[in-house]
Amino acid sequence: MRFTKILLVTGVALSVIATSVTGVALEAKTKNVSAAQPRSFTAQEKAEGAKYNAEILKEFGGPMQSPQTAYVVRVGKNIAMQSGLGNAKGDFNVTLLNSSVNNAFALPGGQVFITKGILDKLTSEGELAGVLAHEIGHVVARHSAEQ
Repeated sequence: MRFTKILLVTGVALSVIATSVTGVALEAKTKNVSAAQPRSFTAQEKAEGAKYNAEILKEFGGPMQSPQTAYVVRVGKNIAMQSGLGNAKGDFNVTLLNSSVNNAFALPGGQVFITKGILDKLTSEGELAGVLAHEIGHVVARHSAEQ
């Protein structure tokens, strides 16, 4: 049962990344841009993400400093490497927030957040990977720019 759940979550995570990369490729075709690799973050996207980063940290109790933090960052950056962005490990900033709220979200420019509240409910690395891949997929597909 547990293996099936891990397999399902991992499959969903990979589907999100594949859909995001495919969406970028389709967008590139319609805009006459090379679809070989998603474009890196622009200076404007990085600035926008940095601008709201401080507000998010304040609203959600700041970044959490614990042994779990390094683990969450490592899993997130490993998934980011699969996104197709150039220097994804360096371009993405994964933050574990010190909040009991059950949430995860992303900002432009590679800012990805997950709360302690949702982390406490996850039962495996596969579930964590699924949540982080979902958020990374939003960043790669530039969903915040569409809103």
